[in-house]
Amino acid sequence: LARARDCRALRDNIDSFERALDRAARKPFAYTDPSPVTGENNDCVVRALAVAEGRPYEEVHADLEALGRERGKGTKGKTVIDYLEKRALPPLVLMAQGHRFPTIAAFVREHREGRWYVNLIGHAVAVVDGVLHDWPGLSLKSRRRVYWAARLA
Repeated sequence: LARARDCRALRDNIDSFERALDRAARKPFAYTDPSPVTGENNDCVVRALAVAEGRPYEEVHADLEALGRERGKGTKGKTVIDYLEKRALPPLVLMAQGHRFPTIAAFVREHREGRWYVNLIGHAVAVVDGVLHDWPGLSLKSRRRVYWAARLA
């Protein structure tokens, strides 16, 4: 009974977030989970890069591990930058506007074309042609701030 209540609460939270993004960005929100069922946590950078580049999760994961990423421990910013440089992808774009960083909803609204890897403060997502791609089970808020981003295509 408690599990069913938790599932309903999670679904309500997801529905609420999807509606907020639809209003803010006027584009759909997509739950995208490119990872195989590995049970690994802290792999949002791997997932975001896989979706943004359109590459298989396993390939991106292997490339990041070759650059020093440790399984289940997240990915350091320097590792992501090394990855982008190794793949000859464009450099990052720091998103600060004055002393504030834009919200993810504002970023999606302003970037309706292209494939973007987006580094939020404490999380990473992909934005593809104005659609925010994130993974089920996370409570990402549309007001979360974008730290930096890289356009991958």
